[in-house]
Amino acid sequence: MDFANRTVMITGAAGNLGQAVASAFADRGARLLLVDHDEQALRQAFGAPGERLEIAAADLLDPVQVGTTVRRAIERFGRIDALANLTGGFRMGEPVHATTEATTDSTAPSERGSSSFSALASSPILAEAPKNTI
Repeated sequence: MDFANRTVMITGAAGNLGQAVASAFADRGARLLLVDHDEQALRQAFGAPGERLEIAAADLLDPVQVGTTVRRAIERFGRIDALANLTGGFRMGEPVHATTEATTDSTAPSERGSSSFSALASSPILAEAPKNTI
């Protein structure tokens, strides 16, 4: 699929999965807004912003910071066509089939909050974009 002239916002972009997803979208021509809580990690992974690349450090559990980040994408690229929410916690421990409620509860607030705030802040913009995706 060709993503030329489309903007993709990727949260958790500095992580391994975020880097792989960003690379795949970039290879398909997308403009990228890459978001992570650690700007240095973003710069280390992706370098300096460029024509089709913007990076933003934000606490995705803070709705104000998320809103600011979404506005930044709009100011820079004019739109957001897709949102890839790749943030959240991960904890090694029990096998998946034996995961305890305590383990699930320990990561749920960050996963729920970061994904929800990103989706809520970008929803009005995505609703206006043709062929939008969260």
